[in-house]
Amino acid sequence: MIFSKIKEVVGIFTAPKTVVSRFENLIAWLNIHNYKNDSEIKFQNLKIKSPSKQLIKAGLWEIFVSLDYYFKTKNQKPIIIDAGANIGIASLFFKLLHPNSQITAFEPDPNANKYCCENVARNNLS
Repeated sequence: MIFSKIKEVVGIFTAPKTVVSRFENLIAWLNIHNYKNDSEIKFQNLKIKSPSKQLIKAGLWEIFVSLDYYFKTKNQKPIIIDAGANIGIASLFFKLLHPNSQITAFEPDPNANKYCCENVARNNLS
């Protein structure tokens, strides 16, 4: 099932690639220990900063690999609310999935909110 979801989404995030190369990118991501900075990585064309590499890794797995937040819509400009946005990984995913969407993200934890705002700004999504 996950393979079919990846196949369905494969062209959305980067220039067209085969499913195999997209899958290889995700597997390569799992080797995140190669990053010198423990709290900042590049994934696809995204720059993500966090208090820890493990938080990034868990978020990317849940959102980009398992595609737990994936949804289809006929609406060209969906309004999306990211309640409990954490460091903003889901908001980045939603914007890539639905480029014309209007996303309202909020995170009550001041530290996580700081990273969320920074990640949105660093990826030119604000």
